[in-house]
Amino acid sequence: MHDRPIPEQVRKALEEFTSMKEYAFVVEGIKDENALRSCGFDKKYIFLLTNGNETAATEILGEKYKKAIILTDYDKSGYKREKSLKPCLIGHSIEVDDYQRKHFHEIFRVETIEEMKRYAKILELELYNS
Repeated sequence: MHDRPIPEQVRKALEEFTSMKEYAFVVEGIKDENALRSCGFDKKYIFLLTNGNETAATEILGEKYKKAIILTDYDKSGYKREKSLKPCLIGHSIEVDDYQRKHFHEIFRVETIEEMKRYAKILELELYNS
């Protein structure tokens, strides 16, 4: 896949997601954060969950953001983490956008957020070859 250009639909979606300044993108780990950053997501809009302390994390998040997209992995444990995190966010008056989570999965066709690195590699090659 690395030698093919990114489909226009995916390119547009990357532009849309990276320009969403009203949202916090909630991810599970540093590798997920790095994968999003490599695709153009601004670090200040990526919120890293660590050590499973979701209540404390959502308190901090609630001080800065009113909307969030939970980008846990699209596997059993990721869905479980999303389901436990969502009420915490809502309890801190943060709107959780389920549609954008689903849209992210449909467009980028990743099972783990870390897989977003593949788009960064393609973008890098396109810039190098242009």
